[in-house]
Amino acid sequence: MAIIPTGSPLISLAAFGVSLLLLGGFVGGEVSRRHEIKQEMKEIQMQHKNILAHMDSVYQSAVEREKQALEQVEMVYNTLNMLTVQEGKTRTNINETRKQIDKGREKAASTLAELKKASSQSSFIID
Repeated sequence: MAIIPTGSPLISLAAFGVSLLLLGGFVGGEVSRRHEIKQEMKEIQMQHKNILAHMDSVYQSAVEREKQALEQVEMVYNTLNMLTVQEGKTRTNINETRKQIDKGREKAASTLAELKKASSQSSFIID
């Protein structure tokens, strides 16, 4: 067996080769790891975009439902306002009708009193 001297170029070359192999393995592992990290980041970004799109559609749906609810509330208020106006007119009509009835009663009472007075002066009796 031959003894190779420690300062020999063959040992240096072999050590350099082994170093290159180890370095290549390390660099290859790092490149692979970076590629995996980039892939995971792309997947996370896609999930994020999907979540944002879903949130946007939910928001748009909520806005549309709120708009419809506000329209319904406005319709209810308009109806209540219309009913309030109609109630005021009806109350006015009722009061006018009551006044006319009272005037009619007063006129009927007055006419009855006149008839009683006239009948007492004549020969006919009215009760």
